[in-house]
Amino acid sequence: MTIEETLRFIHCTDWKGSILGLDRMRKLLCLLDNPQDRLRYVHIAGTNGKGSTAAIIASILKESGYRTGLYTSPHLIRINERMKINGINISDKDLCKAAEAVKTAADAMKDAPTEFEIITAIAFCYFASEHCDIVVLEVGLGGRLDATNVIKFPEVAVITNIGLEHTEILGSTLEEIAHEKAGIIKKGCTAVLYQQPPEVEKAVRDTAQKKCAEVCMVSFSALREGAETLDGQYFSWREWRDLFLPLTGEHQAKNAAVALDAISVLREKGCHITDKAIRNGLRNVRWPGRLEILCHNPLFIADGAHNPQCTEILAQSLNKLLPGRRFVFLIGVLADKDYGRMIDTLVPMAEMFLCLTPDSPRALLAKDLAHAIKAKGGKATAYDSVEEGIFTALDASLAFPIICCGSLYLLGSVLEKFQATAKKWIRKKKLAERAKLSPEDRKEKSAAIMNHITQLESYRKARNIFLYKATENEADLSSLPQLPASKGKVFSYPVCFRDREMKAFIPQTAGSWKTGKHNLREPIPEKSKEMKPQEIDLILCPCAGFDAKGNRLGMGGGYYDKFLRQCPDATIIAVAFDCQKIGEIPAQPWDIPMQRIVTESGEYAPES
Repeated sequence: MTIEETLRFIHCTDWKGSILGLDRMRKLLCLLDNPQDRLRYVHIAGTNGKGSTAAIIASILKESGYRTGLYTSPHLIRINERMKINGINISDKDLCKAAEAVKTAADAMKDAPTEFEIITAIAFCYFASEHCDIVVLEVGLGGRLDATNVIKFPEVAVITNIGLEHTEILGSTLEEIAHEKAGIIKKGCTAVLYQQPPEVEKAVRDTAQKKCAEVCMVSFSALREGAETLDGQYFSWREWRDLFLPLTGEHQAKNAAVALDAISVLREKGCHITDKAIRNGLRNVRWPGRLEILCHNPLFIADGAHNPQCTEILAQSLNKLLPGRRFVFLIGVLADKDYGRMIDTLVPMAEMFLCLTPDSPRALLAKDLAHAIKAKGGKATAYDSVEEGIFTALDASLAFPIICCGSLYLLGSVLEKFQATAKKWIRKKKLAERAKLSPEDRKEKSAAIMNHITQLESYRKARNIFLYKATENEADLSSLPQLPASKGKVFSYPVCFRDREMKAFIPQTAGSWKTGKHNLREPIPEKSKEMKPQEIDLILCPCAGFDAKGNRLGMGGGYYDKFLRQCPDATIIAVAFDCQKIGEIPAQPWDIPMQRIVTESGEYAPES
């Protein structure tokens, strides 16, 4: 199966629906030779915080040397995020291989499994085939009848913060919901329980007593908070002092405390987990979309708050970390959530709301959300696309921090599209600033840049130089080859082809030039000599903007991004005016930081 065929199979309408019960799942896994029985587990249920708690436990186990699987839901961008081993998402190849086996089994069943059962079965097959030492397994919905609850015995059952959710399925009271969550407790295991209201604690203890299971109640009186910034927090828990967690908010410190008590249970069961592994595991944990800073300047924070309880925690965290500030909320919600209470929490701290429609059939339309916010006294505008919402929010960010929240479905779309959209926004701002330079200013500053370049040791040693052709308002280095310091050097220039392919050509005569597709003067390939990327000693690369770390903002075509990777021996120098310096550029996986930056003020190395 290809990845496209795999995704069609997983999301096939035949599997749609959420039907609680374990019979289908047990039948499906039996046809697969019960891969789940070959693994050890930490099983985690709860309403809020179970994903963060799972990520923390998995990170500590990884640092302890265990081959650790992590199963969570939902995903934010790609389904591969749901299944990780030692922090690495399942590859498309492995996803397809496991899905093919599950499809064969599912096709043989009369009572078709649900989509979540299909995905969970794929995860069990993957973790078993990769011989994981232990799997941190997050419940999808509820606990007692959830597809993950086919496992025979967890090393430890963890129950995080419980609130009212899915009341039409799990029960209308906290006590009823707690009974469902506690269904993951198996005979003789140890359960670690987040500090809960009395009725929740009683429900869990009643279930544990029937299963002859021990309950470790986490009392947060032992939790001591330390210094906290937007980048993380220090805290102390029981015998551990000054632990650093790169997740902000008091609720995350509480989730970490629950995770540490679960780790203590694993230690008692014989797992070798050192204090050093605990510290490193906490410090290195990554859990996207939880007060995640997508950009510091301007400040853009993404959070997965998607129900009233989460929204209240988000508001408390913002008031603590950014006291007295007002915020621009980029928001979208699901229609079946209590979004009225969510709005009530956010309106007092909001400058404005930018409303979007999450990518879900359960989504509340942006215009309806804007209407609901206005009815509660807030300023709100609906937008048609995530890109438009991000762009508008960034324009407002010059005065107010941006908070994206309301739905995990919206969060996934924003995380997927933020970097490209933010770069377009930054590029627009920097091009506008650069356009303010007069022709005389550009000529003078370009001459100063060329003077600095010719004094560089890397320039003096280079023989084959790749030189860009300036667009309007860029630094003009066209006369660089005529300078005395350039004698004996060979200059090649870019030619852009389809599929963002760029090649370097050396014009042979004055008639070897043409006006290219981007209205730039470029060599005519048929009348020029090609220079291979591996022959290039020095690349002088254009910038629409750059930051202190040497990250380069291009014009958006992606030609240079692709070409630079083909030049293993070349020194790469960014060329720009001082006014093009940017506070921070959102990095993307294909970006290559420049080794030097040259402006009219001189040359400097990027910060490490």
